Amino acid sequence: MFACFSNTTDWFTNFNGKVTLTLEDKNGNIIASDTYSGVITPKIMAIKKDLIAKHNYDELYLKATISDSHGDVYQTITKPYRLSDFFREPSVIEKYNNSKKAEETPAQTSTPAKPSKTPQKISPKPTSAKPSKTPARLSKGIPFIYIVLAGAVTLLLIGAFLYYMKERGR
Repeated sequence: MFACFSNTTDWFTNFNGKVTLTLEDKNGNIIASDTYSGVITPKIMAIKKDLIAKHNYDELYLKATISDSHGDVYQTITKPYRLSDFFREPSVIEKYNNSKKAEETPAQTSTPAKPSKTPQKISPKPTSAKPSKTPARLSKGIPFIYIVLAGAVTLLLIGAFLYYMKERGR
């Protein structure tokens, strides 16, 4: 997860501050967080944290806050990420929901099947398989990094817009 930030007061002033970044699920449980404390410059800066999701999430919230050295909040933003915003194809949503159900269903203990006494012939995989209709990038879902990248770009655009509005005096 990451977010870009910079000193949005003007193009020349540095200040000591703190950036807090959290990723939460739809119930408000924090999945990951990170902070940066120090000089915040007008140049674009970023905070990032590598993470691997332990569960399937269909709704996440990326929250970023910039505060000054006294702890006063200067700017805060919350960016929601919803699976339904990324996928419109019903088969992809269905596949995701099935994998989520499988993850949430406890493993059933059963007696293993008795091995067959007759040897089974294993046929090799065919070399000319029919191509899947689902593109490879969709068959496994969107990688988490793309979701985070979309959030970072959104935060950057919002910051630029707020700076522009401040300069215009609105």
